[in-house]
Amino acid sequence: DSVVVAYPFSIPKISSLQNIRIYPNPVTSILTIEGVQGNEEIKLNDILGRELITTCQMNPIAIDFANQPAGVYFLSIKSNSEIKVFKVVKR
Repeated sequence: DSVVVAYPFSIPKISSLQNIRIYPNPVTSILTIEGVQGNEEIKLNDILGRELITTCQMNPIAIDFANQPAGVYFLSIKSNSEIKVFKVVKR
């Protein structure tokens, strides 16, 4: 599941976030993010909103979930005036 939030009063354009893929979901160890172009800010938060990771990297990005407890996490990717949020389940 994902949600795209665009700030009001922006000029409509093709989303730079529409080609982003995350897999596998649910994840057991490594979560891969593809489709980022390097200018995106990526944050991983737990269900309580605590920020676990912040990064700005190029393709592909691998996030290690091995030491995270099982549960629901939120991966947000921000580019310019858009934010796309993915729900990630750790088994």
